[in-house]
Amino acid sequence: MRSILFSPFLLMLSSCALNAEFIPDEGKLNDATVGIPYYNRITILGGHVVSDYSRVVGDIITPTGEFVTSYNGIHLQPCDGDAYNSNCIEVRGTPKKTSLLTIRIIGGVSGGMFSHVAKFDKTYTVEIKAAD
Repeated sequence: MRSILFSPFLLMLSSCALNAEFIPDEGKLNDATVGIPYYNRITILGGHVVSDYSRVVGDIITPTGEFVTSYNGIHLQPCDGDAYNSNCIEVRGTPKKTSLLTIRIIGGVSGGMFSHVAKFDKTYTVEIKAAD
């Protein structure tokens, strides 16, 4: 009798709703300065990140609307150089000129075999300022 009651409970527990959370949560990353190396980290929590891409799930949107992983000296890469770690993205490089970068992170988180993939779409900005 216990196993009959326990089985539906496990099914309900394993299909809990997933929700991606981001660190940092705000839509603005630390400012960068032209000619000075920049580093920031975006961490995605809430499950294993899945993507339709074989690379980082983030892109930099150029002023012309193109989606690229490197622009104006700043590039995106998986943390610690691990191509399979999509839960962490590094924003790094040495900016070449002043601008406002827009970074868009798209994908989903998966929690287990009975749960669906919860999609996410997060946008960050980085203001690149002139050196003093």
